[in-house]
Amino acid sequence: MPVFVEITAHFVTQSPKKGVPSAKTRPGLPVIFISNILQTVNEITVAEKYDMVAIGDLGIGNTSTAAAMLIAAGLDANSVIDRGTGIDDKQLTHKKRVIKEAVAARRPVQNAYSILQEVGAPDLAMMAGFILGLKDKKIACVLDGFPVTAAAYMACMIDPGVTDFLFAGHKSKVAGHAIVLAKMNLEPILQLDMHLGEGTGAVLGGFIVELSAICAAKMASFDSAKVSGGDVEEEKY
Repeated sequence: MPVFVEITAHFVTQSPKKGVPSAKTRPGLPVIFISNILQTVNEITVAEKYDMVAIGDLGIGNTSTAAAMLIAAGLDANSVIDRGTGIDDKQLTHKKRVIKEAVAARRPVQNAYSILQEVGAPDLAMMAGFILGLKDKKIACVLDGFPVTAAAYMACMIDPGVTDFLFAGHKSKVAGHAIVLAKMNLEPILQLDMHLGEGTGAVLGGFIVELSAICAAKMASFDSAKVSGGDVEEEKY
């Protein structure tokens, strides 16, 4: 007889600032601004009673910011800069040049805080702070695509222990996504060449994580189900 389990979802929306100018020309974001974002979003995880959260993003140009942060952190530029939205080869060449020049203009950077300050953006700093706030609260976190994973990488630079509760919801079609997942030793749950963003891969992967936990906790063993030969040792998941 099938057992149906109700899984409920709730949404938290945050918008710390309505965008910022190009990292190539603007002053660095104030240190206190980055610190306040990290702390404010960190506190959300204390107030809410969640077992698991999925992080997604909605924006234009955030693959550029994500790539710039990862390049500043030491990853290879040509490996992490991809098309993002549907741009042609000429536009991609221009995108690579602009991002490389922006990062070069901001170097040297010492740590994740200065990366977020110099080439980051409030939305990605917000995600990093949210992830940091989940540690030691027994709240799992499912990541979506390339921008979210870049923010998670910043959180990992601040506190490497955050990867203990992170899940990669999927591996997106964006070239740099697999690279940064590998840097954090995260294996994607789904590999469907998705390129949608907006948390879609994280939500799909999150349901698989939750259903897997339910199966592991509630499925009868051969022994408890009195299956013939069920007294042999079973593999535990």
